[in-house]
Amino acid sequence: MASAQQTGFQQVVHIVDDNHRIRAQIAMTVVQSGGHAEIYEGLDELLDAKPGNGTVLASDAAGQATQIVTRLQAGEVF
Repeated sequence: MASAQQTGFQQVVHIVDDNHRIRAQIAMTVVQSGGHAEIYEGLDELLDAKPGNGTVLASDAAGQATQIVTRLQAGEVF
């Protein structure tokens, strides 16, 4: 199986967590795995950025993941 760097494909992971240490640790892991990490302190910051692609990894301590799913089901696009 080819790695992301061999194929020219780079996975984008949008990390949403209010703890800066957790964001940094996850971002470092993503980058070391050949991906690209974008970090956000909260849901509003993610929605303001309006990312066009990638995977969202959100802490649900404040219900952020639940809010993202609810907004997607309502047809909101970011």
